[in-house]
Amino acid sequence: MAYIPAQEPEGTLVFCNPIFEERKSANRAMVEAARGLCQGGLAVLRFDYRGCGDSGGEFPHFSPADWVEDACAAGDWLRQRCPGIPAGFLGLRLGGTLALQAAARSRAGCAVMWEPVPDGRMYLEDELRRKLVKEMMTFGRQRVTRAGLLDELKAGGSIDFDGHPVSGKLYQGLCDLALPAPGAGYSGRCLLAHVSHQSRPSKPMEELRAALAGSGVPVDFATLVMQPFWSLVGYVDCSALIAETRRWVGVALKG
Repeated sequence: MAYIPAQEPEGTLVFCNPIFEERKSANRAMVEAARGLCQGGLAVLRFDYRGCGDSGGEFPHFSPADWVEDACAAGDWLRQRCPGIPAGFLGLRLGGTLALQAAARSRAGCAVMWEPVPDGRMYLEDELRRKLVKEMMTFGRQRVTRAGLLDELKAGGSIDFDGHPVSGKLYQGLCDLALPAPGAGYSGRCLLAHVSHQSRPSKPMEELRAALAGSGVPVDFATLVMQPFWSLVGYVDCSALIAETRRWVGVALKG
């Protein structure tokens, strides 16, 4: 869905969603962000990757590399709609990691990463742990083991993550996904937004900031004290995150 200001936009942003249950939990916040940034003078495009949401295809047939291509195509569409306007990408969690890749490939002026996933393999293992904990709570025991699930994926099989079938292709694509490698050579501005219950940045995000800067990515860092809305059921006020993003994008896209 496109959100186009009544006046000429100051810039454009393509939104890159998270996946799995994080996408469902974050949907309201992403809609509010799109509306808020549009009211602030930015043209915004929200879209679904292939195999996700309202887009065609089956989820297990695609990988993060395919979704980066989708983000770039979405960026091309928005640039045609708003020609000559500075362009950027914004993503949450895994979408943040993909947004940086898409920004680098599209030579966009900026990339906004909200609590991105720095290591796809670790992210998948965290999802596996959540699956096993949920199974224990539901059935009182684990019917499968973590090692057994990983062996199934490595053998090219598929496992279910709350209705999302994860294939061997997606598993390998996630294992290959890491920051800062996708941003190597990116010369645009980057905002790394850390969402935390504490004002002090977490060690993983501090390490990611240092790694991005060390790879040559011009990165700014912001810590927002708020709940991790992508992993909760219910409303979380994201106005501070949206306002900080609008302020930063306004500066970044002006060069």
